[in-house]
Amino acid sequence: MIKSIQRIALLADLSAMDELLLKYIKNMDTQFSFTQLDIIHWLEVEDLPADIRQVLAADGRSLHEILSEELVELVDAHFGPDNANITILIRTEKSISELIKFIDTSGYDMMLVGKKGYYEGSGILSSKLVRLSITPCLFVPEMARPQIASILAPVDFSKFSEPVVHLSLALSLQTKASVELLHIIKLSMQFFPYIKDTQDIKKSLKRKAEDKLRQLRKKVETVPECKMLYGKDEHISKTIYDYAISEGVDLIVIGRKGSHNDSDFLIGSVAERLIANDKTIPVLVVN
Repeated sequence: MIKSIQRIALLADLSAMDELLLKYIKNMDTQFSFTQLDIIHWLEVEDLPADIRQVLAADGRSLHEILSEELVELVDAHFGPDNANITILIRTEKSISELIKFIDTSGYDMMLVGKKGYYEGSGILSSKLVRLSITPCLFVPEMARPQIASILAPVDFSKFSEPVVHLSLALSLQTKASVELLHIIKLSMQFFPYIKDTQDIKKSLKRKAEDKLRQLRKKVETVPECKMLYGKDEHISKTIYDYAISEGVDLIVIGRKGSHNDSDFLIGSVAERLIANDKTIPVLVVN
């Protein structure tokens, strides 16, 4: 059974990215009709300078109240006042790990984070979120189109592919977007100068990939059409991204890890490159 996406967490940092994220999620809400949207701002209280503490004390308001008011104004500007489905949460966990624990135990179906390119910011929080959290994480770049009409789901037919297919289909049902799977048949090009008949090798690799696709269809009730491409002498992430650009894809859904990753605490190199700051397509990373 495909689970619908109803409970969303949006990570806000009171930068210009917040407005972009709200515009993006507002457009999605017209398609999703979320039951819950939590706007979460992580406040590192211990890092607050003493002079700012004194000003706040003199003003008679807490930093928590001030930040909440700013976020409420921003949310009201996009969603209107008195939206019962939206909650502002100012979190004061002492570490990113504790914040991640809160997010993962809250049962969110997805969280959104802004992918900073030209805006100032280190992106350390976003990086650790996607590396350590089990909650699906949608990276929204500043140049993202506020729509989801076309979804691309790269798969390698490992155990990490099934969650990718399930979540892609859930998004498709709610947004009416098209979904296409993509499998890259990787060729070891360094050996090809010594092999004359490469066509036989390509056919053999494709047959193996098609067999794995049939196995996936046995495990997943509905599997979209799968495009198969032969990888060039370049990183698989580039082949995926170039294809997504050429097809006008609005969203890439990919597993956090692939078949060649061993540690549960390491993000796969393909996913990591697809969420790099120079990429302009939103990427949803699935655990």
